[in-house]
Amino acid sequence: MPKTSALAASSALRAHLVDQLKSVLRRPGAYGDLDTAVWFLMDHLLVVEKDDAGAWTAEQSRLTESGACYADGIQGAFEKLLRLETGHDVHAASVYAEFAHRRGWLTLDRILSKDEYDAVRGALHDWCAADRDLPDAVTAFGEPSVVFGGANPRTGKAPDVVRRTRRL
Repeated sequence: MPKTSALAASSALRAHLVDQLKSVLRRPGAYGDLDTAVWFLMDHLLVVEKDDAGAWTAEQSRLTESGACYADGIQGAFEKLLRLETGHDVHAASVYAEFAHRRGWLTLDRILSKDEYDAVRGALHDWCAADRDLPDAVTAFGEPSVVFGGANPRTGKAPDVVRRTRRL
């Protein structure tokens, strides 16, 4: 086994893992099983941050109790509840992103003002009564805080919005 003269600093490891998590969440279809990829990255981030595994275990319990996570993961919940044949990885990424955002691991493209966020929240119930796509959302509400899904316009997307004072 080759001898390693030096190890990367924990800050460099954290930056690398955060960058990898960003890539997995934004392009989940490129990484195989999303639930496994995210679990490994978040587990390693918690180790680098010297946090106990309790934070991730508590989040998994919260997601399970809310019905957002089944035995086969968050993707399985979307597949069973929404009967989605494809695209459940994109929606599952948005659920994982909530935890990543609370931990400071999610880089946003923009933060909505309180008025923008309130407008989205106020219109959501009626607006979601019809099938929509990302261009519809951007036209109606402006650019989201982050988009989950690849660059291909023909593949599913899950836009998410965050306002400055929002607590996930």
